[in-house]
Amino acid sequence: MSISLLHLSDIHPAAYDNLSRLAQDISSAVKRSNSSPTHVVASGDLGLKGANQKESARFLIAVASNLGLEPSQVICVPGNHDVEKDNPTKPFQSYSKAILAITGDSSRTIVKPVDVYRHRGVEFVLINSAYHLNTTFGRVDCDALRDVVKSLSSTTTKVVVVHHNLIPVSDEDRSTIANAYEVLTIVSSAGCDVVLHGHQHASLSLTVGSSTKLVGVGTVNFPPGTNVNHQFNIVDIGKRVLRFRFHADSSTSEGFGNWDPEELPW
Repeated sequence: MSISLLHLSDIHPAAYDNLSRLAQDISSAVKRSNSSPTHVVASGDLGLKGANQKESARFLIAVASNLGLEPSQVICVPGNHDVEKDNPTKPFQSYSKAILAITGDSSRTIVKPVDVYRHRGVEFVLINSAYHLNTTFGRVDCDALRDVVKSLSSTTTKVVVVHHNLIPVSDEDRSTIANAYEVLTIVSSAGCDVVLHGHQHASLSLTVGSSTKLVGVGTVNFPPGTNVNHQFNIVDIGKRVLRFRFHADSSTSEGFGNWDPEELPW
């Protein structure tokens, strides 16, 4: 079975955002590209400053439904904007409620530093790089990561999902995963196929170790600007990365512009 991941990140909805049009436009662009995602992956920041994750939940439910996918095929991890600073005893409470709304599965609402979710021959290593609750940079519990990768099968597709980027995207970027070298050593040594991340709204595609692909993605819900990559990906494991970037086009009937794909070889 070929694995194709619709990778989104950094939704950052404002309160009462209506993202139904965005969900429809993204789904339509995916269908026009003749892609058939097996999973939707959201790599963090479902919220904005610790709130509004319910709007992202509605958005992800709509995207999955439009593509004929079930709740079990939606994969998420939290990001720094999912930390509720005013709720120190339950810092990911709103995020967990959003996951319950998306999946209907209470077992998936438990936020661990590192977890694994298995679905139809794919093992998703889910990393909470905001587990330390410092929203200025990322960190991974590498002891927990080692324990999880020990449980992985040698015969499955292995996908790592984390919010923070592991490589700085600019000279000023100090928000990366602080222990990124250790993280990449662990997951590449374990034979993980791909690491998906968001956070800095920057597209990225490179190989780490012998065969682990590192793929970053932009944001889908900020207006395109000088420092914002308005973008999502289709990641066909072992085949290609299809980047969709939004280009404003006043000639469209609704004036919303187009999501244009660019294919990159694996």
